[in-house]
Amino acid sequence: MAVGAAKSSRQVWDIGVRIFHWLLAICFLIAWQSAEQDNFFVHRIAGYTILTLILFRIGWGIWGGETARFVQFVRGPGAVFGYLKSLPARKPSHWLGHNPLGALAVLALIGLMLAQVGTGLFAIDTDFVKEGPLSANISYDAARQSAELHEAIFNLLMTVVIVHILAVFFYLVWKKENLIGPMLTGKAVGSGASARPGSPVLFILTAAGAAAMVWAIVTFG
Repeated sequence: MAVGAAKSSRQVWDIGVRIFHWLLAICFLIAWQSAEQDNFFVHRIAGYTILTLILFRIGWGIWGGETARFVQFVRGPGAVFGYLKSLPARKPSHWLGHNPLGALAVLALIGLMLAQVGTGLFAIDTDFVKEGPLSANISYDAARQSAELHEAIFNLLMTVVIVHILAVFFYLVWKKENLIGPMLTGKAVGSGASARPGSPVLFILTAAGAAAMVWAIVTFG
């Protein structure tokens, strides 16, 4: 009996992208639930961690691994519409990194998360009990507007997160492509060259730099 050839795999995501992805998901859930439970201390810690992750991702998107870099996956409208035409095909795309449509979701997520944390830094509640570390730098009315924006942006973020989860299931069920496994192991089924990983030294420096920036904002802002 003939034995089928084993499916080949290649490295797609480096450790920086994978750590960012899962820590961001965990911190987002913690920030959400701590707000629901009125635990402002935990909410602030989660927010600071999210800001650190976002700053790290911006830096990693410039000098990180091949598939982490914005220049590798951010495409123009033509590429996005061209990819949309391929979605009905019931077969995996085996795209190396983010596809043109997924790139839009990444940019939206980073932008909204940055806006969400940014407004939180300046927000204040009506009783002056819950206030961001930078709220004293602006007027009370501006701080209240920041708090309202903070809540509104959260609703947009929830929409993006839900669409992201639905897209993962769409790829798994319709296109027969597992997007979760590669984000855990870094490897995906497909032929061709593996993506070049980022430098471990740059990874450490980027993470440390992002953490230092957030610490400075919170401490001296």
